[in-house]
Amino acid sequence: MNNLQKMSKTTNQPFYKKTWFWIIIAIAFIGLLGAVFWAGKNSTSNSATKTEEKSKRKSKPKLVSDKLGDKTTENNMALFQIYTRIKVGDLMQDGQGGSTYAYVKKSLQSGPSKISDSETSGIETTVAKWKYDDMTLTFIFVNNKVVRANLTDFRWERPANKLTRKAYKKLSNSTTADEVTNKFGLPDEMAQSLIWGNYKTTYTWYTGIDGGVGSRVTLDFTGQRLTGKSETGLSN
Repeated sequence: MNNLQKMSKTTNQPFYKKTWFWIIIAIAFIGLLGAVFWAGKNSTSNSATKTEEKSKRKSKPKLVSDKLGDKTTENNMALFQIYTRIKVGDLMQDGQGGSTYAYVKKSLQSGPSKISDSETSGIETTVAKWKYDDMTLTFIFVNNKVVRANLTDFRWERPANKLTRKAYKKLSNSTTADEVTNKFGLPDEMAQSLIWGNYKTTYTWYTGIDGGVGSRVTLDFTGQRLTGKSETGLSN
C-alpha cells in the first residue's frame, strides 16, 4: 500500500475514531467539570453569606418600649423584672426579710459571674455579681440574705432629653420616686438597701439628659420621698 492509499484511508476514517476528536471531547469535559465546580463553590459561598447575614439579623436584640416610648432590649427588661422581685433584707437585722442566695440564683437561672466571701465577727458576707451583655446585677448577702441590690448599665434609648436643668431644679423633698419614674422613665442604674427599717434607693440617669458626654443625674430616696439629689454636666 503506497503513501497515497494510506493517507486516503486515514482521511476517510469516521470522525469519532480520530484522535483529535477525543482530545477535544476531553478538553470540553474538563472545562465543564471546572464550571460546575466553581458554580457550586460560588453557590455554597453565597448560601453561607446569606446564612451569616440571616443569623446576624436574627441575633439582633429586639427592643421593647415602655409607656414613655423609652426603649431597651427584651433581655434587659426581663432581667429588670427579676431584679425587682428580689427582696432586700434589713442590714441591721442580719438580712431579715431578704431573698436567699439560692432564690437569687434560681431566679437568674445561673450562678454568678463573680463571687467573693468574707467573715467579720462571725458575720458572713458574700458579694455576688451577674454580668450580662448590657446589664450587671450585684447583690450583697449577709448570713445568706440579700441586704443590698445594685443594677448597673441598664442603658435606655430615649426619644427626648427630659431631664433638663429646669426640671432638675423643680425636684424637691415632696417629690416621690413614682413621680420621677413616671416623668423621666426608669433609671439607668439603681441601688436598694434597708437599714433599721428605712428603705433606701438611689436612681441614676445617664440617658435622656440635656447635657454633654458624661452627664448624669442621681436621686436618693428614703421610702418614696426624695432626700438628696446631684447632677453633673446638665446644660444651663
